Amino acid sequence: MVLSARSPALQYQVKLLEDEMRQGSKRPSHTKTKIATDIIKEIIPHTGVYKDVLSLVLNTFHEAIYSNTLTSSASDCETYLPYFEMVFRLEEERHTAAEALKDESEQLRSEVSKKMHESENFEAKISEKNRKIDELVKEVERIKSELSEKDEKIDRLNYKVVKESRTTAAIQEEMRSQQQVFEEELNDKEEELDLISTYKDEYYDMQHNFFNYSAKQVRAALKCCHSNRDVLP
Repeated sequence: MVLSARSPALQYQVKLLEDEMRQGSKRPSHTKTKIATDIIKEIIPHTGVYKDVLSLVLNTFHEAIYSNTLTSSASDCETYLPYFEMVFRLEEERHTAAEALKDESEQLRSEVSKKMHESENFEAKISEKNRKIDELVKEVERIKSELSEKDEKIDRLNYKVVKESRTTAAIQEEMRSQQQVFEEELNDKEEELDLISTYKDEYYDMQHNFFNYSAKQVRAALKCCHSNRDVLP
C-alpha cells in the first residue's frame, strides 16, 4: 500500500514523532499514550472482523495503563492518570525527598560534628576544671596542714606566754616585796640620818660654846697675869 500525504497512517506517525520531539525523550508520556489510543480508536472501525477483538485489546490496554486517579476531568478514560506517570511522579518525589533527606543528613552531620567538637571542647574544659579543682584541694590540704602546725605552734607559744606571765608575775611580786623592804630600810636610814644630823648639830653647838667659853677663860687669865705683872716691883 502506498502512503499519500493525506494517509491516516502517515498522519499518525507524524503526531507520534512530533510529540517525541517536543518531549525530547523516548520515555512514556501521557500525551503520547493518548495519541496512540486515539489512533487505535480511529483504526478499529476499519479492521472488519478484528474490530471487536481490537476493542477488547484496547480496553485491556486502558486497564493496564490507566489508574483510577483523575487528572483534570472524568469525561473519558484518557483523563485518568497512567501508572507510569504515577511512577515518574513517585520517583521525582522520592528523588526530591532523597535530596531533602541528603541535605538534612548533611546538615545533621554538620551539626553532629559541631556538637562533637563542642563536646570535645567542653570535655577539655571540664578536664581543666577538674585539674584546677584537684590543685585547689591539694592547696587547701596544704593550708590546713600549715594551719594545724601554726595552731600547735600558737598553743606552745601561748603555754610559754602563760608560763612566762606567771614567772613574770612572781618576779614582779618578789620585786615589789624587795622594793617594800628597801623602802622600809631607806626610811630607817633616813630617820637614822636625821637623828645623826641632830646629834651633829648639837655637837657643833656644844663645841662652839666650849671653845667660846675656853677663849674667854684664857683671855681673863691672861688679863689677870698682865695685871699682876704690873703690880710687882
